[in-house]
Amino acid sequence: MPTSWNSWFSSARVSWGSKEDQRILSSLALSAIQESSAIAGLSRSLLNPVFFVVGYTILMIPTYILPYLGSNSSVLNGLGAATGVGLNPVLWFHVAALVGLVLISWLRGRLINKNWLGTLPFAALMFDLLPGLSMIPMVPTVLHIVTIVLGVKDDARK
Repeated sequence: MPTSWNSWFSSARVSWGSKEDQRILSSLALSAIQESSAIAGLSRSLLNPVFFVVGYTILMIPTYILPYLGSNSSVLNGLGAATGVGLNPVLWFHVAALVGLVLISWLRGRLINKNWLGTLPFAALMFDLLPGLSMIPMVPTVLHIVTIVLGVKDDARK
């Protein structure tokens, strides 16, 4: 153990000027550039309305199948949590699909200058998972249809 803080800091100092450190930093920068190009590729794909509709529909299908397995059942999840078993595992797939819908519509909305587009599937998420709101029929379906229609329409500023 060093006797003073100065000696401890001097022993722990890292040199960033070595060739190995420069190689590591350049590889990190390269991976960041490749990741940003992957995001740019996804953005170019989301500009295509057909890609948006197909992707949104693929993510939307589980939100209609998983409730039959009890994914949004507050009774089943409450009993599981109370007995120590935990929440229904299917719930997490349902949440993941809904979050995917929010993300894909938010990204599409930013690309077509409709930044608010992600709020519609977020409202559908609330109506799908919150105990009182999930008893109101057809609201998530209407919100999903409105999201698809408004997401396909072009930017009004063009």
